[in-house]
Amino acid sequence: MGKFSSPRLPRVLVRERLFRLVDDGLQASAVWIAGCAGAGKTTLIGSYLDSRNLAAFWYQVDRGDIDATGCCHFLRQAIARQTAAAAGSMLPLDALASADLRAFFRHYFADLYGGLSAPTTLVFDNAQEALSSPTFRALLVAAIHEAPANVHLLIASRVRPPTDFARLLGNGDLVVLDPDELPFSEEESLAVQRLARPQAGTRSLSEMGRLHQLSRGWPAGLKLLLQLLPAQASQLDADATANQEALFAYLAGEIFEQQAAAVQHLLLELAHLPRMSARMAEELCDSAQAAEVLATMHRDS
Repeated sequence: MGKFSSPRLPRVLVRERLFRLVDDGLQASAVWIAGCAGAGKTTLIGSYLDSRNLAAFWYQVDRGDIDATGCCHFLRQAIARQTAAAAGSMLPLDALASADLRAFFRHYFADLYGGLSAPTTLVFDNAQEALSSPTFRALLVAAIHEAPANVHLLIASRVRPPTDFARLLGNGDLVVLDPDELPFSEEESLAVQRLARPQAGTRSLSEMGRLHQLSRGWPAGLKLLLQLLPAQASQLDADATANQEALFAYLAGEIFEQQAAAVQHLLLELAHLPRMSARMAEELCDSAQAAEVLATMHRDS
C-alpha cells in the first residue's frame, strides 16, 4: 500500500454504532481511534468515509516519518495533486529549535489548509509507527490545532495520544474513540459471519455464538477463525491446536516482530510462565523495566 493509498475494502459490516461515535467526535477537529493490532481501525475509517461520502487524503504513516521532513513533503505533494496549490520544497527540520519547530508546523499547516476550500478529511493511519519522534508528534499537534472548520482529521494508532496532546484533549479539539468500543458486539459478530457466507459455510445461531465467544469480539481473531474452522461447532474445540498456531503466527508478525530486540528478549524469557506478578517478571529477567514493558504492551496492544 502506497503512502497515499486508502485501503481497498472487501465486503465489510457497516458499523453504524461506531459511525455515530465518529460523527459525534468530529464535532471536534480530530478523532483519535486507538486499538490493538487487528482491532479494525483502518477498516472502520475506510468504511466510515465511504458511508458518509467524505472526501479524504489518506496518509500511511511508517517509520520513515520519524523524520517529519518527508511527511511534510508527502502531504504537500498529495494535496497539490488534487488542488491548485504548488508542491514547493521543504527545508530540513533537524536544525530548528523546538520552539521554532512548533512555529514552523503551525505556519506549514495554515498554508496547507489554505489551499483546501471544500470539506476534507485528513487520515493518518498507523500513527504509532512514528510517535516515538518528538518532531512527528509536534507535526500532528499542529495539524490538529490549525485545522479550520472545513478540515477534520482521523488518526488510527495502536496507542492512545501521548502527553503532547493533553492540551488538545482538554480544549476539546481532539476526541479519543475508546479501544473498548472496537470489538464486535455479539450482534455485530453474527452479522459479520453472515456476510462471510458461503466461504464460512452454514452455521446455526448457537455455532455462530460460539465463534463470537472464541474470538471475544476481536475482528482479526474472528476473521482468522472463519477462515480456519469448519462449519460444524462440534469440531471447533477439536481444531483448537491449529487455531492457536494461526493466531500465534498473526501475533508474531503483527506484534512480536515489531518490538525492539531488548523487548523481544524479555518476552522470550517470560514466555514459559502461564502467569506472573510484576516482581516475578523483574526478578526472572533481572530487569527493573520488565513490569513497565509488560504494562505498556498490555495498554497499547
